[in-house]
Amino acid sequence: MNINPTLRGKLTVIARGEVSSPAISANGKVVVYNKFKDGETAVYRHEGEDTVKITNDGHASMHADVTADGSQVVFTRFSTNDPKEVGNWDIALWSQQDNSIKMISQEIGNEMSPKISDDGRVIVWDDDVDGKFGGNDIVKSVDGKREKVTESPSMDLFPVLSGDGTRLVFRRYGKGKSTIFIEDQNNVVKPYVEKKGSVIGPSLSYDGQTVIYADQSGDDEDLMKYDDRTGRTETVAGVGNVKETWGDLSGDGKTVTWTGLDFRKGSPADTNVYMLADGQQVQVTTAQGGSNSEAKISHDGKSMVWTWMDRENTANRILYKLELEP
Repeated sequence: MNINPTLRGKLTVIARGEVSSPAISANGKVVVYNKFKDGETAVYRHEGEDTVKITNDGHASMHADVTADGSQVVFTRFSTNDPKEVGNWDIALWSQQDNSIKMISQEIGNEMSPKISDDGRVIVWDDDVDGKFGGNDIVKSVDGKREKVTESPSMDLFPVLSGDGTRLVFRRYGKGKSTIFIEDQNNVVKPYVEKKGSVIGPSLSYDGQTVIYADQSGDDEDLMKYDDRTGRTETVAGVGNVKETWGDLSGDGKTVTWTGLDFRKGSPADTNVYMLADGQQVQVTTAQGGSNSEAKISHDGKSMVWTWMDRENTANRILYKLELEP
């Protein structure tokens, strides 16, 4: 794996093995992720030179998100110690202050895809209600008080929260495609982005007024950006025969990272991480015998983390972090 020589900064290996689902704190100092090792999936926290396994209770835990200062980590945890036993996924919160884990929600169904605001006051997730997987409702907790954002026969999944916690977006499945809905700062739930085809993978700026998403209306996915203040939609990346997807947005809405699956030379696609900053688009990585994906950018736009995966051995993965110089 090579880094674009025009980019200056510090490249760090965060973790190796069966690692996935990285998230990065607003200032870029803390990275959280899950790792499957010795028959267990656990959540890890990396800061500086230290990596700590923060879930040690034998419960499978994954899909972590982190506050701005890295002091709180939210994740989904399986209710029984043995994944083969009957159980369900719940929402848990780790606190650095006393190295404790407390349960945020323990319902009958599967509660997954948690996100947390920068200050830790707001947590959102999806809930399939009856334990049959698929997802129906979006749920929110504000200062410990829980409320249903949606409660309908629609499949509402994968909530994304603005850094300030005032807005959230999610995917609603229906009529053979997905659209993006929003709960705005006035707690009004309404359609937000709808196209001819499906729209997926939204990411919000800190104030939630800017969103990026992948539009599947054309022959391949294009990455789009919508500014709610101006009502303007622009194409971030839309190269033919390249799927631009899994985008992430900095806090000020100006820096974008995404994964590009380039099929122009055939299959399998060349899969790499890209970035748009200061109006310039850069291919960050060049894959060698593998793929680079799942890029996440810190809110300050100065650090990014992503996953490299060996094509011949998908259990061989590396989490990289790049700290960009000004």
